[in-house]
Amino acid sequence: MRVLVLRSATRPLDLLGEGAPPAALATEVAAALRAAGAQVQVVTLDGPVVLDSWSAGVQSMATSLVRDHADADAVHALDVVAGAAALAARRETGARVVVRAQSTHLGSGPMRVLWPLVLRAADAVVAPTAADAREAVALGAAASTVVRCVDGALLASAICSPAAPMVDEVRAEGYLLAMSGVPEDPRTARELVRTVAATGHRLVVASPSGRDEPARTFLRWLAEEHSVQDRLELVGRVTGPDFFDLVDRCQAVIATRAEPSCGLAPLVAMHRARPVVAVAGASATEVLVDGVTGRLVDPTVPYEMASAVEDLVETRFRRLAWGVAGRDRVQSCFAPEQVARSLTLAHEIAAA
Repeated sequence: MRVLVLRSATRPLDLLGEGAPPAALATEVAAALRAAGAQVQVVTLDGPVVLDSWSAGVQSMATSLVRDHADADAVHALDVVAGAAALAARRETGARVVVRAQSTHLGSGPMRVLWPLVLRAADAVVAPTAADAREAVALGAAASTVVRCVDGALLASAICSPAAPMVDEVRAEGYLLAMSGVPEDPRTARELVRTVAATGHRLVVASPSGRDEPARTFLRWLAEEHSVQDRLELVGRVTGPDFFDLVDRCQAVIATRAEPSCGLAPLVAMHRARPVVAVAGASATEVLVDGVTGRLVDPTVPYEMASAVEDLVETRFRRLAWGVAGRDRVQSCFAPEQVARSLTLAHEIAAA
């Protein structure tokens, strides 16, 4: 079977939140399908897709697929534009189309109009979370064609492979690693800074530069107000080895926002036996077990995140227990082989 793993350069979505460039998922999905025996090629489509001409842009991409890849048996589309182009080309190529659910990223405008049409026409849908699966069915996908698949686990495994020697939690530096940027609720940010002041820990906040600059400015002001500016470090996007290293040297990871489907930070943290405090969004709920591998907190209750963090830094046994449980869970439930089986199942359903 010859499969195209397709993504659109005109829709450069950060599919997995912090730590993963848009092309990274395509590379890992291709590797997983290749390991399952498929002949795989990664293709990036380029073309104008804007509010008043998205139909023409999609058709232009479809034409290039027909011209250059008519011999493909199947397409694995990673975003709505790639899915639409593959479906537009299907009449001439005959290629089956599997699309990745990603509706949390669509915003407004033509993409939100296009997405239900893509879901209804696709031969199968890969849903990274239960919430994605429910939404795909609600928007028109046949339930029998939707396959749950935490494909972000492939990236986490790649970042953590080959596995470096585990850094003992006792020798980890005394800092907390906040991924996804500054908490969206200013009250939560304030409580988090108070926790830093009370515990003596450092707080490292990682997020793409410029995305939340006003919130970062506010966080700096809070740190100065509590005289802990020397214990606050703000960094931009971290990828690959830097991401791995930041996680490996911290005592706990805080997923500060409801991450896009299959947020990467919790998965990497679990690989490295680090406990996670996370906003209870779709992806965190999918991978974490509350009270076993970390803590899920309500984003509307400002003190919950800070309280959970303070609990962790004061209870070493809990940090160790949650970290070990997280590593066991990610190795048993989200191993690359299991993800590859789910991807293969989606293509088998598409071919049926």
